Amino acid sequence: MFFDGGDKAEMNIFKQISNWLGERRKAKYCRAAKNPRAMKEDRWLALTALGEYDDPQFAVPALLARFEYNLDNGILDTREKEQAMKSLMRYDKEAVMAIARQHLRRTDHIAWTVKILLQLGGEKEVAKALLACLDFGDVAFDRAKVDKNYDVLCHVLDFDVSDLSRDIVHFLDDNDERVRFAAAEILIKQRADYAAEVLEKFISDDSAENTRLRQSVLAAFIANSWAIKNRHAFRKSSAAQEAMLGKNGKLKPIQPR
Repeated sequence: MFFDGGDKAEMNIFKQISNWLGERRKAKYCRAAKNPRAMKEDRWLALTALGEYDDPQFAVPALLARFEYNLDNGILDTREKEQAMKSLMRYDKEAVMAIARQHLRRTDHIAWTVKILLQLGGEKEVAKALLACLDFGDVAFDRAKVDKNYDVLCHVLDFDVSDLSRDIVHFLDDNDERVRFAAAEILIKQRADYAAEVLEKFISDDSAENTRLRQSVLAAFIANSWAIKNRHAFRKSSAAQEAMLGKNGKLKPIQPR
């Protein structure tokens, strides 16, 4: 009995040591994956090993963290991110997507997370995840949030959000011209039935800050044969020198002489 108890005690100690070493190794891999100043060999080992564990709850966030920074060596940077993505794909699809959606809301570097969601869930999944990242609050004095809204809208432009785009109208009144322009481009591309109604105001807007936006909207009205509702405002604007207003309210470009 003494030896049996001793064997069991030794076995428990051995198990505890093994677990402790295992946890230390996992923590080491997580730190290396997140650290742009780590030795490249250590980072590569970490990005590979993190795909071999059974628990996505610790490994997936660590792998996603690799997309938070860029290396000066562009080739190495891409190789490491591709390896991180390869390791991520070894985990359960639903688990990765759930963690990636949460990560997308927090991060300012969304491109690779979008790639992951696109590969796992398709375009509709990505469109929903991106729209969920938009900040509808007053972010005018928070450059990081403004930049993220712009980045998200630029990515949304690549997907069909025709049944989800009503919320995009909010950003037509954003303080940042880039955000307004991106929102308008999405509505123009989706050809939403309310696009002409919400975009027409920009045609008669002669402010310098909306020059690019006015030109884009004017071109969309001509290309899509959208009718002008406020003819008086149009005739008073500089757009009247670029397009001719027909009796039906539709525009035709004025050909230069």
